[in-house]
Amino acid sequence: MKKLAAVVICITFLISAMSGCTEKAPEETETPTYSETPADPGDKATPPSEDPHDQEDDFEGNINFNAAFRNFAPDTVMLTAGDFTVKWDELYLFMRGIINDISYNVGSIENWSDILYEDVTFAETVINNAIDTALMYKAVELGAKELGVTLSASDLNMVSAEFEQAAEENGGEEEYLQMLWEHIGCHSRDLFDYMTGIGILVQNIFTAMFGEGSELLLDTDIAEFTRDGGYLMVKHILRMKPEEGEDTALKESEEILALLNKYKGDDFGSYFDELMREHTEDSLEAYPNGYLFQEGDMVPSFYEASVALEIGEFSGGQL
Repeated sequence: MKKLAAVVICITFLISAMSGCTEKAPEETETPTYSETPADPGDKATPPSEDPHDQEDDFEGNINFNAAFRNFAPDTVMLTAGDFTVKWDELYLFMRGIINDISYNVGSIENWSDILYEDVTFAETVINNAIDTALMYKAVELGAKELGVTLSASDLNMVSAEFEQAAEENGGEEEYLQMLWEHIGCHSRDLFDYMTGIGILVQNIFTAMFGEGSELLLDTDIAEFTRDGGYLMVKHILRMKPEEGEDTALKESEEILALLNKYKGDDFGSYFDELMREHTEDSLEAYPNGYLFQEGDMVPSFYEASVALEIGEFSGGQL
């Protein structure tokens, strides 16, 4: 909503209300540390020539990715978090992803010691974000361990089938691994399986916690979470005023409001959804269940209109 330049008419339907955040701050956890002895000298040898990352130089701006990767053996432990370790091939893959994002949004970086924002350099941004991402993956593993959640035989077959199908569509396993290396820095089938498996593990954790289709998650649980976290959740019907031509947004919005005011059925939420699918000009693919946001995330008028509602109420106005 912040990025919309045009004036819009928006009808909001409050799903969950909010109050001030009252939860105490989480207790501090053990700070992950770098391994003091990342590898034995022999482990630092160049990987075998058949490895995709050892075939030819691969540059992004002034970075030689192949040479950078060969600084450590793939299984070198770079970070520890409790009983979990982050190996070099994992950390490198996350670093490569951050570099790709920066290069896409900013362009080629000639000096990674330059400041990206405030006093943080491009290089520090890559390292810090890669470490954060790696620790999130380890958090998934920790959560699975505590809940007793694992990957089933069916899950493992799914991981294998995903790789084999992609390999078949891209000229074979060797060619696909080369493509993975060049684009995202994934150097092996094992690393691909790990990354894919974590995605499935996340789904299994949610199923264990909330049931299939969130059947174990009660509306009261959702309301308590959003309230304590200072969140609002609303669905909305957006009509935008055109920059040129006849302005029909206000008239159309008034007609939609009239339909909502006349509705006397028992399931108002479903009726609102029906009108939303029919009339909104916002992306329902991106936000099928509405916006979940806090103060400051949206334009002030959107937030003010939403926070003034009780759960299940709606309002309409110009933003």
